[in-house]
Amino acid sequence: MTDLITGTKNGTTPHVTSQQQGAVNAFTLGTGAYILNGCAATMPAANTLHIAAGFLMVQGRAVQVTATDLVIANGSQGTKRNDLACLHYTNTGSPVVETAILFVVQGTASATPVDPTVSGSILDGDATADIPLWRITLDGITPSVAPLAVSFVYGPFDLAHSGADMIVSIYVRHNVATLHVRWTANTDAWSDFIIATVPAPFVPLMTISQETSMYNKISAASTKVEIRTDGTVHVANMGGAPQQQVIEASLTWGV
Repeated sequence: MTDLITGTKNGTTPHVTSQQQGAVNAFTLGTGAYILNGCAATMPAANTLHIAAGFLMVQGRAVQVTATDLVIANGSQGTKRNDLACLHYTNTGSPVVETAILFVVQGTASATPVDPTVSGSILDGDATADIPLWRITLDGITPSVAPLAVSFVYGPFDLAHSGADMIVSIYVRHNVATLHVRWTANTDAWSDFIIATVPAPFVPLMTISQETSMYNKISAASTKVEIRTDGTVHVANMGGAPQQQVIEASLTWGV
């Protein structure tokens, strides 16, 4: 049996379920957690995690977030702790009622803290699911926050190396990252130069590289631009005199 999801069934009865549309979203856009727009996370106070208004896509379910403050429990001097800000999803009742809220799962203080355990899957049809979106790290009483959800659209974000005549930017959309490099290399003394570092959520699982051939007024030079699995972006002279040449490359990979 098949069921036409995006089509009229009998003209009167709604027949598209949230499970169907969520599955279509997940298998089209990705089965993880994504920031579609906004939702910047900041720590305006030691006990407050502020999430700005925006939109999320979490395991296929679209979620609109209004500006929200979440309470973070005090840390302790001399210890560390990881908390997780999660989307708490519930699916209860008959007829079914689905809800989603943001809340914090507190971790355990330790010299070597780990994330608290969360469970559940919306895609698997679980009645409850907690999906981590941000990690709050407390070093003593000092908190910091980092995203675990991948920004669905990220950038262009400037990663330029200080003092160099270059533009290095990254742009992510539909789980595909593109890094663009344009650099006027004013030296012939380098052979392997690190020009930037890709943000942690978007580091490729394997080395990505592109060779380019550029010319200056004197001679030709061959250059390789490479992103390594530690996130560093390298430019290497493959031969020739690259003095004052323009190096330009675009590298693309899945995230």
